Amino acid sequence: MGYLAGVRAVVGGFDIAAETRKVNALRDITARTAQVLLRGAQTAMGKARDVGTDDRVGRRANIDGHLAWHTAAIAKLAPDALYPSAVDLKKWVLESFIEVNVSEEGRAFLDRLWMEMWSEIGEGVGKPFRAALALLSVPWWVWVAGGTAVAGAVGFGVYKILVAAAPTVAGHYLARSAR
Repeated sequence: MGYLAGVRAVVGGFDIAAETRKVNALRDITARTAQVLLRGAQTAMGKARDVGTDDRVGRRANIDGHLAWHTAAIAKLAPDALYPSAVDLKKWVLESFIEVNVSEEGRAFLDRLWMEMWSEIGEGVGKPFRAALALLSVPWWVWVAGGTAVAGAVGFGVYKILVAAAPTVAGHYLARSAR
């Protein structure tokens, strides 16, 4: 079960539970995607420090420490390499957004930040799959009609070759049997 599964926290216009489901749905996170998540978390923590209260300094320092660890770990990887600590990163990304969500000013900030982050993740993750998705979006009847047309063209080509070769093959056969 994912981190914060089942939690329903809507404060202002920001729904932490909905964003938690999105983060938990991410699979096979590459270093590039991890970097986007990390950058979003670091931006959130910057805002949390600006609008936060003094009683949460220790909590913010703990989150910052985990994000610093992930910064170093991600820096060692090639952009398309899978990030082995993705589950832990997702936890601390969500913690950073929860920390910003504590203040009213932070909640308004989160909506924009999440939109920007998901947009960038969608662009980066979606590029390799766009061609495949374009093929999958073609209606079934186009595939059937195209397959039938190709089979018909191949069949017609084979027919033409056989018809053109038939006199030669028949002549050789008749010549051999006449001997």
